[in-house]
Amino acid sequence: MKKYPSKLFLLLAISLLASLAIAKGPNVTLKGYLMDKQCSARVMKSESPMAKARKHTKECAEECEAGGFGLVSGDKYYLFDQKGNDLVSKLLKTTTRTDALGLEVVGTVEGDKLLVESIKEIEFDAATEK
Repeated sequence: MKKYPSKLFLLLAISLLASLAIAKGPNVTLKGYLMDKQCSARVMKSESPMAKARKHTKECAEECEAGGFGLVSGDKYYLFDQKGNDLVSKLLKTTTRTDALGLEVVGTVEGDKLLVESIKEIEFDAATEK
């Protein structure tokens, strides 16, 4: 009879470990402006990060690509994971915009990092930036 409790315990332990391995936070959709990591510290110290990020140029993002990218959304900067960086690199090659690189990003937030599922270029107007 002692075999059943130990098998049950083993089964529960395996189930718990499996659920932890595949569990991740809920997906969120964030809107904001593309910002390379190198410029993000200066922008986030400003009085209005979104207004400052709107002026960030495609040229600067391309020059600072090696450091990675993120999203300025409201008063927060979300650093992209490698998939996000790869998607932005492709986007920079096809966009016709020279600044105000608005994005809608779907992913999972882990601390200050955004695990990116998808990125879509969008247009903002000044009233929707808050």
